[in-house]
Amino acid sequence: MAIQRYLLTILASLVLVPPVIGAICDSTISDVIGIASQTDADDIAGCGSANADIEISEDYTGALILNGITKTTRSLIFQGVTNLTSFAAPDLLVIDGNLTLASCILLTDLTLGELNFVGDMKLEDLPNLQSLNFTSGMRTVSGISIVNTGLTTLDGLEISSASDGINISANTALTDITFPSLTNTSIFSIHANNPKMKVNLPSLAAVQDLTIENVTSLSIPGLYQVTGQLLIAGSSIDSFSTGPLKNGGDILFIDNPFLSNISMPDLTSLSGDLVITGNEALQQITGFTGLADVQGNIDVTGNYTG
Repeated sequence: MAIQRYLLTILASLVLVPPVIGAICDSTISDVIGIASQTDADDIAGCGSANADIEISEDYTGALILNGITKTTRSLIFQGVTNLTSFAAPDLLVIDGNLTLASCILLTDLTLGELNFVGDMKLEDLPNLQSLNFTSGMRTVSGISIVNTGLTTLDGLEISSASDGINISANTALTDITFPSLTNTSIFSIHANNPKMKVNLPSLAAVQDLTIENVTSLSIPGLYQVTGQLLIAGSSIDSFSTGPLKNGGDILFIDNPFLSNISMPDLTSLSGDLVITGNEALQQITGFTGLADVQGNIDVTGNYTG
Protein backbone atom coordinates (compact mmCIF):
# COMPACT_ATOMS: atom_id res chain seq x y z
CA MET A 1 0.00 0.00 0.00
CA ALA A 2 2.87 2.34 0.85
CA ILE A 3 4.50 1.51 -2.48
CA GLN A 4 1.26 2.28 -4.30
CA ARG A 5 0.97 5.64 -2.56
CA TYR A 6 4.60 6.39 -3.42
CA LEU A 7 4.03 5.63 -7.11
CA LEU A 8 0.89 7.76 -7.16
CA THR A 9 2.87 10.63 -5.64
CA ILE A 10 5.54 10.33 -8.36
CA LEU A 11 2.91 10.22 -11.11
CA ALA A 12 1.15 13.25 -9.68
CA SER A 13 4.40 15.21 -9.58
CA LEU A 14 5.15 14.30 -13.20
CA VAL A 15 1.76 15.58 -14.28
CA LEU A 16 2.56 18.91 -12.65
CA VAL A 17 5.89 19.31 -14.52
CA PRO A 18 5.32 22.08 -17.13
CA PRO A 19 6.03 21.38 -20.79
CA VAL A 20 9.09 23.64 -20.86
CA ILE A 21 9.90 23.50 -24.58
CA GLY A 22 6.30 24.05 -25.58
CA ALA A 23 6.08 27.04 -23.29
CA ILE A 24 9.28 28.52 -24.65
CA CYS A 25 8.12 28.14 -28.25
CA ASP A 26 4.56 29.35 -27.72
CA SER A 27 3.76 33.06 -28.12
CA THR A 28 0.76 32.65 -25.80
CA ILE A 29 3.30 32.32 -22.98
CA SER A 30 5.57 35.14 -24.18
CA ASP A 31 5.88 37.30 -27.28
CA VAL A 32 9.66 37.15 -27.04
CA ILE A 33 12.19 34.35 -26.72
CA GLY A 34 15.30 35.90 -25.20
CA ILE A 35 18.73 34.45 -25.96
CA ALA A 36 21.47 35.46 -23.55
CA SER A 37 23.70 32.39 -23.89
CA GLN A 38 24.33 29.38 -26.10
CA THR A 39 22.44 27.35 -23.49
CA ASP A 40 19.36 29.48 -24.08
CA ALA A 41 19.63 28.76 -27.79
CA ASP A 42 20.04 25.05 -27.16
CA ASP A 43 16.94 25.07 -24.98
CA ILE A 44 14.73 25.91 -27.97
CA ALA A 45 16.38 23.48 -30.38
CA GLY A 46 13.43 21.13 -30.01
CA CYS A 47 10.88 23.73 -31.04
CA GLY A 48 11.11 23.23 -34.76
CA SER A 49 8.89 26.28 -35.26
CA ALA A 50 9.12 29.25 -32.90
CA ASN A 51 5.94 31.30 -32.53
CA ALA A 52 7.53 34.35 -30.93
CA ASP A 53 10.19 36.94 -31.68
CA ILE A 54 13.68 35.61 -31.06
CA GLU A 55 15.81 38.40 -29.59
CA ILE A 56 19.49 38.09 -28.77
CA SER A 57 20.68 39.94 -25.70
CA GLU A 58 22.95 42.95 -26.20
CA ASP A 59 25.33 41.33 -23.71
CA TYR A 60 25.85 38.18 -25.77
CA THR A 61 29.53 37.51 -26.48
CA GLY A 62 31.17 35.23 -29.06
CA ALA A 63 29.66 32.79 -31.54
CA LEU A 64 26.02 31.70 -31.56
CA ILE A 65 24.49 28.65 -33.23
CA LEU A 66 20.73 28.29 -33.41
CA ASN A 67 20.10 24.61 -34.09
CA GLY A 68 16.79 22.88 -34.68
CA ILE A 69 14.68 25.90 -35.59
CA THR A 70 13.32 25.59 -39.12
CA LYS A 71 10.82 28.44 -38.97
CA THR A 72 9.89 31.44 -36.89
CA THR A 73 6.47 32.98 -37.40
CA ARG A 74 7.75 36.25 -35.97
CA SER A 75 11.14 38.02 -36.21
CA LEU A 76 14.79 37.24 -35.50
CA ILE A 77 16.47 40.26 -33.97
CA PHE A 78 20.10 41.17 -33.20
CA GLN A 79 20.14 44.81 -32.13
CA GLY A 80 23.33 46.28 -30.67
CA VAL A 81 24.91 42.90 -29.91
CA THR A 82 28.34 44.46 -30.19
CA ASN A 83 30.38 41.43 -29.06
CA LEU A 84 28.69 38.84 -31.28
CA THR A 85 31.35 37.38 -33.59
CA SER A 86 29.38 34.88 -35.68
CA PHE A 87 25.88 33.54 -36.11
CA ALA A 88 24.64 30.37 -37.77
CA ALA A 89 21.18 28.84 -38.06
CA PRO A 90 21.81 25.72 -40.15
CA ASP A 91 18.20 24.50 -40.16
CA LEU A 92 16.35 27.79 -40.58
CA LEU A 93 14.22 27.92 -43.73
CA VAL A 94 11.61 30.61 -43.09
CA ILE A 95 11.32 33.86 -41.14
CA ASP A 96 7.75 35.09 -41.52
CA GLY A 97 8.63 38.34 -39.76
CA ASN A 98 11.84 40.31 -40.17
CA LEU A 99 15.53 39.51 -39.94
CA THR A 100 17.38 42.35 -38.21
CA LEU A 101 21.10 42.50 -37.55
CA ALA A 102 22.11 46.02 -36.59
CA SER A 103 25.12 47.49 -34.79
CA CYS A 104 26.82 44.12 -34.33
CA ILE A 105 30.27 45.60 -34.70
CA LEU A 106 32.38 42.43 -34.31
CA LEU A 107 30.24 40.14 -36.48
CA THR A 108 32.40 38.51 -39.16
CA ASP A 109 30.33 35.49 -40.16
CA LEU A 110 26.63 35.11 -40.95
CA THR A 111 25.64 31.61 -42.08
CA LEU A 112 22.02 30.95 -42.99
CA GLY A 113 22.61 28.16 -45.44
CA GLU A 114 19.01 27.03 -45.89
CA LEU A 115 17.13 30.30 -45.46
CA ASN A 116 15.01 31.13 -48.50
CA PHE A 117 12.10 33.21 -47.16
CA VAL A 118 12.09 36.31 -44.96
CA GLY A 119 9.92 39.40 -44.53
CA ASP A 120 12.17 42.46 -44.41
CA MET A 121 15.93 41.93 -44.06
CA LYS A 122 17.87 44.67 -42.31
CA LEU A 123 21.67 44.42 -42.21
CA GLU A 124 23.03 47.70 -40.86
CA ASP A 125 26.21 48.86 -39.16
CA LEU A 126 28.08 45.57 -39.57
CA PRO A 127 31.53 46.87 -40.54
CA ASN A 128 33.32 43.51 -40.26
CA LEU A 129 30.82 41.36 -42.14
CA GLN A 130 32.32 40.65 -45.57
CA SER A 131 30.00 38.02 -47.07
CA LEU A 132 26.58 36.40 -46.76
CA ASN A 133 26.64 32.64 -46.44
CA PHE A 134 23.19 32.01 -47.92
CA THR A 135 24.26 28.91 -49.80
CA SER A 136 20.78 27.76 -50.85
CA GLY A 137 19.93 31.25 -52.08
CA MET A 138 17.56 33.79 -50.55
CA ARG A 139 14.69 33.80 -53.00
CA THR A 140 11.76 35.51 -51.29
CA VAL A 141 12.09 38.75 -49.35
CA SER A 142 9.77 41.73 -48.95
CA GLY A 143 12.42 44.37 -48.38
CA ILE A 144 16.19 44.73 -48.10
CA SER A 145 18.27 47.33 -46.28
CA ILE A 146 22.04 46.85 -46.40
CA VAL A 147 23.77 49.89 -44.93
CA ASN A 148 27.30 50.46 -43.64
CA THR A 149 28.58 46.90 -43.80
CA GLY A 150 31.92 45.39 -44.80
CA LEU A 151 30.29 43.26 -47.49
CA THR A 152 32.33 42.70 -50.64
CA THR A 153 29.64 40.65 -52.40
CA LEU A 154 25.90 40.08 -52.32
CA ASP A 155 26.15 36.48 -53.53
CA GLY A 156 23.30 34.43 -52.11
CA LEU A 157 20.57 37.00 -52.73
CA GLU A 158 18.54 35.51 -55.59
CA ILE A 159 15.37 37.56 -55.28
CA SER A 160 12.83 38.21 -58.02
CA SER A 161 10.88 41.00 -56.29
CA ALA A 162 10.91 43.22 -53.20
CA SER A 163 7.60 44.93 -52.50
CA ASP A 164 8.97 46.94 -49.56
CA GLY A 165 11.97 48.23 -51.50
CA ILE A 166 15.75 47.88 -51.57
CA ASN A 167 18.33 50.21 -50.03
CA ILE A 168 22.02 49.44 -50.49
CA SER A 169 24.20 52.29 -49.26
CA ALA A 170 27.44 53.19 -47.48
CA ASN A 171 29.05 49.80 -48.08
CA THR A 172 32.52 51.02 -48.95
CA ALA A 173 33.96 47.60 -49.87
CA LEU A 174 31.10 46.63 -52.18
CA THR A 175 31.98 47.03 -55.87
CA ASP A 176 29.25 45.04 -57.62
CA ILE A 177 25.48 44.79 -57.32
CA THR A 178 23.93 42.19 -59.61
CA PHE A 179 20.42 40.83 -59.25
CA PRO A 180 19.90 38.55 -62.26
CA SER A 181 16.30 37.61 -61.42
CA LEU A 182 14.93 40.85 -59.94
CA THR A 183 11.95 42.01 -62.01
CA ASN A 184 10.15 44.54 -59.80
CA THR A 185 10.39 46.50 -56.59
CA SER A 186 9.02 49.68 -55.06
CA ILE A 187 11.90 51.95 -54.02
CA PHE A 188 15.40 50.98 -55.14
CA SER A 189 18.25 53.13 -53.84
CA ILE A 190 21.97 52.61 -54.40
CA HIS A 191 24.40 55.27 -53.18
CA ALA A 192 27.66 55.99 -51.33
CA ASN A 193 29.14 52.54 -51.83
CA ASN A 194 32.60 51.82 -53.25
CA PRO A 195 33.46 54.41 -55.93
CA LYS A 196 34.12 51.55 -58.38
CA MET A 197 30.56 50.27 -58.03
CA LYS A 198 29.03 48.45 -61.00
CA VAL A 199 25.28 47.80 -61.13
CA ASN A 200 23.70 45.14 -63.31
CA LEU A 201 19.93 44.64 -63.24
CA PRO A 202 19.24 42.65 -66.41
CA SER A 203 15.66 41.65 -65.56
CA LEU A 204 14.39 44.77 -63.77
CA ALA A 205 11.19 45.84 -65.52
CA ALA A 206 9.12 47.88 -63.06
CA VAL A 207 10.04 50.17 -60.17
CA GLN A 208 8.42 53.03 -58.30
CA ASP A 209 11.52 55.12 -57.50
CA LEU A 210 15.02 54.29 -58.72
CA THR A 211 17.97 56.23 -57.30
CA ILE A 212 21.47 55.43 -58.53
CA GLU A 213 24.40 57.46 -57.24
CA ASN A 214 28.19 57.09 -57.27
CA VAL A 215 28.49 54.19 -59.72
CA THR A 216 30.86 53.54 -62.65
CA SER A 217 28.64 51.20 -64.64
CA LEU A 218 24.87 50.77 -64.89
CA SER A 219 22.83 48.29 -66.93
CA ILE A 220 19.01 48.15 -66.81
CA PRO A 221 18.15 47.07 -70.36
CA GLY A 222 14.62 45.83 -69.66
CA LEU A 223 13.21 48.76 -67.66
CA TYR A 224 9.77 49.73 -68.95
CA GLN A 225 7.94 51.26 -65.97
CA VAL A 226 8.97 53.98 -63.49
CA THR A 227 5.93 55.38 -61.71
CA GLY A 228 7.87 57.80 -59.51
CA GLN A 229 11.38 59.17 -59.87
CA LEU A 230 14.40 57.99 -61.85
CA LEU A 231 17.54 59.73 -60.54
CA ILE A 232 21.05 59.15 -61.87
CA ALA A 233 23.52 61.36 -60.00
CA GLY A 234 27.17 61.76 -59.12
CA SER A 235 28.22 58.81 -61.25
CA SER A 236 31.04 58.22 -63.72
CA ILE A 237 28.98 56.32 -66.30
CA ASP A 238 29.52 57.44 -69.91
CA SER A 239 26.15 56.34 -71.33
CA PHE A 240 22.65 55.50 -70.19
CA SER A 241 19.77 53.66 -71.83
CA THR A 242 16.57 52.07 -70.59
CA GLY A 243 15.27 50.08 -73.51
CA PRO A 244 11.44 49.99 -73.65
CA LEU A 245 10.61 52.62 -70.99
CA LYS A 246 7.57 54.53 -72.31
CA ASN A 247 6.25 56.55 -69.35
CA GLY A 248 7.72 57.94 -66.17
CA GLY A 249 7.30 60.39 -63.34
CA ASP A 250 10.43 62.52 -62.82
CA ILE A 251 13.65 61.81 -64.70
CA LEU A 252 16.82 63.48 -63.45
CA PHE A 253 20.45 63.29 -64.60
CA ILE A 254 22.55 65.39 -62.23
CA ASP A 255 26.34 65.83 -61.95
CA ASN A 256 27.53 62.89 -64.02
CA PRO A 257 30.75 64.37 -65.45
CA PHE A 258 31.49 61.62 -68.01
CA LEU A 259 27.96 61.08 -69.27
CA SER A 260 28.06 61.70 -73.02
CA ASN A 261 25.04 59.79 -74.26
CA ILE A 262 21.45 59.33 -73.05
CA SER A 263 19.26 56.99 -75.08
CA MET A 264 15.57 56.73 -74.19
CA PRO A 265 13.93 56.50 -77.62
CA ASP A 266 10.71 54.83 -76.46
CA LEU A 267 9.94 57.41 -73.77
CA THR A 268 6.78 59.31 -74.74
CA SER A 269 5.56 61.08 -71.59
CA LEU A 270 6.49 62.20 -68.09
CA SER A 271 4.02 63.08 -65.36
CA GLY A 272 6.72 65.05 -63.54
CA ASP A 273 9.96 66.89 -64.30
CA LEU A 274 12.82 66.36 -66.73
CA VAL A 275 16.12 67.60 -65.28
CA ILE A 276 19.48 67.34 -67.04
CA THR A 277 22.22 69.39 -65.42
CA GLY A 278 25.89 69.20 -64.46
CA ASN A 279 26.81 66.60 -67.09
CA GLU A 280 29.86 68.27 -68.67
CA ALA A 281 30.56 65.60 -71.29
CA LEU A 282 27.04 65.67 -72.68
CA GLN A 283 27.28 67.71 -75.90
CA GLN A 284 23.97 66.77 -77.48
CA ILE A 285 20.55 65.74 -76.22
CA THR A 286 19.16 63.54 -78.96
CA GLY A 287 18.06 60.47 -77.03
CA PHE A 288 14.46 61.55 -76.36
CA THR A 289 13.11 61.26 -79.89
CA GLY A 290 9.67 60.06 -78.80
CA LEU A 291 9.14 62.36 -75.81
CA ALA A 292 6.07 64.50 -76.53
CA ASP A 293 4.58 65.31 -73.12
CA VAL A 294 6.25 66.59 -69.94
CA GLN A 295 3.66 67.68 -67.39
CA GLY A 296 6.18 69.10 -64.94
CA ASN A 297 9.17 71.39 -65.43
CA ILE A 298 11.96 71.01 -67.96
CA ASP A 299 15.36 72.05 -66.57
CA VAL A 300 18.12 71.37 -69.08
CA THR A 301 21.36 73.27 -68.50
CA GLY A 302 24.74 72.89 -70.16
CA ASN A 303 26.63 73.66 -73.36
CA TYR A 304 25.04 71.78 -76.22
CA THR A 305 25.84 71.86 -79.93
CA GLY A 306 22.50 70.61 -81.20
